Amino acid sequence: MDPNKWTGGVWTREAAGRRPRNPRLPTASAAPSQLQVKTNFSAYQVGLDTGLLNLGNSVWNAHVGVMAGSVSANAIEQLGSGTSLKFDVPFAGFYGVLTRGAFFSDITLRRDWHNDTVSNSLANLYNASLTGSTNAVNASAGYHLDLPMLAQGFFVEPSVGGSISKTNMNNLPTNLNEPGVPAGLIGFNTLTSEVVRAGVRVGTSATINDVLVVQPFTTLSAWRELAGVSQEQFSQLELVV
Repeated sequence: MDPNKWTGGVWTREAAGRRPRNPRLPTASAAPSQLQVKTNFSAYQVGLDTGLLNLGNSVWNAHVGVMAGSVSANAIEQLGSGTSLKFDVPFAGFYGVLTRGAFFSDITLRRDWHNDTVSNSLANLYNASLTGSTNAVNASAGYHLDLPMLAQGFFVEPSVGGSISKTNMNNLPTNLNEPGVPAGLIGFNTLTSEVVRAGVRVGTSATINDVLVVQPFTTLSAWRELAGVSQEQFSQLELVV
C-alpha cells in the first residue's frame, strides 16, 4: 500500500426493533414486581468519513469523521398505571478510528438533545414535555485473531471499552391545571454514568455459491457501572383551604 494515501466517503445505518415486555422483576418482598413495559424504537445515523492509510509507511491507518442522527422510542407500562414515555433524541458528534493489522480502536464524542414527553395519570402528567441534553465520550479497543487450527474462517475477537456521560434534564412540573391538587416539581440532579466493559466475540464466516457471505457469531460481554445511583428531588406546594 502506498504511504499516506487519503480515503473518504459518506456512510449511513438504520435500526428498528420492538421489545414486547420486560419480565417481572424480583423485589425484596416475596412477590415479584409487576412492572411490564412494551418498547418500540427506531434510529438512523449518517456520517462523513475521511482517513489517511499507511501513515508514514507505518501500516497504521487513521480515520476521523462527523456524524449525526436521531433515536425515537416509546415505552408503555402495560398493567394500568397510565405511564408512558416517548423519546425523541437527535444527536451529533465526532469520531476517530485507529487500526493496525488486526488491532482496532475508536473514540466518539457525542451530544444528545432530549425532546421527550411523559404521561402518568397518578401525577396528572399528560404528554408533559421533558427536555435536556447529554454529553458523552465512548472509547473501545480490540484485536481480531483468526483460528485456522479450529476450522477455516473461525475467529476470536477480545475487546475492552468504556464510556462517560453526563445528562442534565430540566425540571418536570406535575399536577398542573388540576383543581384541588397541589402542583409539584420533579428536579433532576446531573445524571452521571461511568461504564466499563470487557468482552469477546467468537464466530466464523463462509461463502455460499460464491455470491453470499455469512458471518454468524456469538458475543459475551461484562459491564460495570462505576458512577453509583442517581437521585432526583420532588417538591410540592402546600394547598391552603
